[in-house]
Amino acid sequence: MAPKYINFHFEKKGEITEELELRAKEAFFLAGTVLEKEWGVSGPIDITVSLQDDASFRGGQTTGPESWKYCFLMEDPRKITVYCNIEIFSVLPDDAEKMIKHETAHLVVNSLVGDLATIRRSYFLHEGTAGLDGATERFVTKMKPTFAKGYGEAKKENVTEVRDPLSMKSMDDIRGDTNKEPFIDQIDYLTIFSAVEFLRKRIGERKIIEVFKNIRENGTIEESYERICGEDIGVVISEWEKSIKSKLM
Repeated sequence: MAPKYINFHFEKKGEITEELELRAKEAFFLAGTVLEKEWGVSGPIDITVSLQDDASFRGGQTTGPESWKYCFLMEDPRKITVYCNIEIFSVLPDDAEKMIKHETAHLVVNSLVGDLATIRRSYFLHEGTAGLDGATERFVTKMKPTFAKGYGEAKKENVTEVRDPLSMKSMDDIRGDTNKEPFIDQIDYLTIFSAVEFLRKRIGERKIIEVFKNIRENGTIEESYERICGEDIGVVISEWEKSIKSKLM
């Protein structure tokens, strides 16, 4: 069933079976329906979805996201479009719907904030509000085996500490390789997703959008959060970190 307010307009490029086309549409419809409820969408949002076969999506690219082994989705905020490589359903069948929801959420949150370039306001909130269902559980599951080996092994793998998610100001600050694993399995992205999941439970989605909207030009999320919520976001992140460490020990 199609969502009420998020209007998807589907295009096809390349050879796509009817079965995969239907599966993709169902995944986007589900994402839209859930996102409407989560973020309180109450007005129309038009999103174009370009379904593409692998050859069309990669397009012979040797650099850039299209060439990354585990990149199957991209969103273009200017065109309000999600590009979906239909191969995602065969390569990452268990995570395809979560990843589709993530990319769609970028465009939904952009609309609610009223800015096509929310990434310039706060990379932490830009990625964190798109999020990932079950992020904290996935984050802890990913880190726990290394911590269980002891400090020496954890140090060797550079995960002795839970990283401060607010320190990640851009994609350049993210450690990970999408040629080796999808973004939903990269520790730094999971750190951000988990931290914002914690914030959403604490203050709710409407407050999150308000904080996002009120990040002024050349301002910071720290300033906006304190104005809107009356508390230091650094203290909140410390509470999140303690909760994560308690799960890792």
